[in-house]
Amino acid sequence: MDFSLSERPVEMPSVFLSVVYFVRADRTYHGQKGVDRSRTGYVVIRTLRGTGILRLKDSPPLVLKEQSLIMVEYWKVIDYQPQADSWDFWWFEFGLSGLAMLPLGQPTIIPETSPEPSCRDQCMLLLRKPSAAARMAASAYMGLLLSHWMQNLGHEKTYLYGDRISALVHYLHQHTGEDITVEQMASLCGLSVRRFRDVFTRVMQCTPRQYVTRMKMERADFLLCNTAFSISEIAQSLGYPDPFYFSRVFSQQYGLPPQQYRLRYTYGAEEAGNGQAGAQIGE
Repeated sequence: MDFSLSERPVEMPSVFLSVVYFVRADRTYHGQKGVDRSRTGYVVIRTLRGTGILRLKDSPPLVLKEQSLIMVEYWKVIDYQPQADSWDFWWFEFGLSGLAMLPLGQPTIIPETSPEPSCRDQCMLLLRKPSAAARMAASAYMGLLLSHWMQNLGHEKTYLYGDRISALVHYLHQHTGEDITVEQMASLCGLSVRRFRDVFTRVMQCTPRQYVTRMKMERADFLLCNTAFSISEIAQSLGYPDPFYFSRVFSQQYGLPPQQYRLRYTYGAEEAGNGQAGAQIGE
């Protein structure tokens, strides 16, 4: 018989993979995103060969060397391009419920090892499929990639009170339909309100209220694109008794009202519009 036992099991943050592409870029390639504050979530850029330049808001240009990895908040990305003749890289866009699993905005050299190539391929292949089960599996493979990279960093990011914040984040995701106050969050963490605000903002890189709003809007995003629930039903399920107020908050986050967002981004709509989402580029 063989077994493993942990006295301190760690919960895996939920990962919501939305976009994957692979690019073999030449010197003419120039990817531009602008600074779109309506877009939430994260981007991981994995450089295989060559060197790229990434420009972020309020940051000097970052050099992405061969075998490097960087995780950034999507809205901070301005543009990216090869430094010289070529740059081969993978691009992943995803939402994350919980602590960032990699240092943000810091290019790190991590040699490519198993199971990374197969996980990348599975993310690409499964995200192309229309079934919810396949897209869930794609997100699971993305979570495996993040865990693999975190292990290969040689250290794990730790924070004072990080365990309490992680437990709170889990609680928030289990109670998306409730209006939980900052005072209640502080009490759940066993901290004063002022101390809680400081700790939460340092660990999560946003305020408690910003995090709750973003979490609920990401859940709304999923429900709009993957269910037939009405706007009023989604609003009610997320603790917004007034669907008009919910629509206003959603529009502030995503730049479109919920109904227009549903029509544009329900699975298959974006692919039909531009022919690129989830596709492999530069084969």
